[in-house]
Amino acid sequence: QMIATRMPGLSLVLMRGDEVAQRHFGFRDLTTRQPPTGHTRYGLGSVTKVFTALAIMQLVQEGALELDHTLTHYLPLEAHALGDATIRHVLAHSSGLPALGWSETKMSSHWFMDGFPIGGYEDLATFMHGADAWRTAEPCERWQYSNEGYILLGRLIESLDGRPYTQALTARLLEPLGMTRITFSQAVVTSDDDRVQPYMARDDGTLMPGSNLYGAMPAAGGLVSTADDMTALANLLLGKGTLPDGQ
Repeated sequence: QMIATRMPGLSLVLMRGDEVAQRHFGFRDLTTRQPPTGHTRYGLGSVTKVFTALAIMQLVQEGALELDHTLTHYLPLEAHALGDATIRHVLAHSSGLPALGWSETKMSSHWFMDGFPIGGYEDLATFMHGADAWRTAEPCERWQYSNEGYILLGRLIESLDGRPYTQALTARLLEPLGMTRITFSQAVVTSDDDRVQPYMARDDGTLMPGSNLYGAMPAAGGLVSTADDMTALANLLLGKGTLPDGQ
């Protein structure tokens, strides 16, 4: 698969009960040609959405929100384009509104300048204004992947938790899980030699440097982590909310 897709490097973690096995392949950077390890920082991209969804479900458990209330009930300005879609619909990518393409432009300047000039949630609301006319289905009729929906879920976490998204996620999940090398910070990642250089494929199959999805609204794809740290998340999910030590 690595040869077929020109994947520079890969880390695998296999888990069974208390047993954990790791194997690392290829390179973390095609220039230095150093192999990855369990400590190597990889951009998680959209796996960040798992953390966002977990924090939303914590807020549901705390009674701070209802899954079957519309997102516009909590965010009337920012979520206006989502209409009658509930938080449950947005979590499941079934709001009826198709992807609007904003996050995709952040992945490489080769795709569209350096991303749309959106500096925060107010800009995002402006960008999404009128997008309700693009609706292709009623809520729950179709699955349509939406980065914008998850960015707004991050805004909802901020609104109800009272802290910036990154601080809320750190306190609610990252620190309790003991994830010591997970980060939202571009400065932390770029100062670390043990990190993956992301690549993207050109039309002819050759690779060009890409970028992790840093930014002011990271709920859809802003985390960078390691195979070791992600094992802790996998343990949490496999334990349905309880870690192997009983927490």
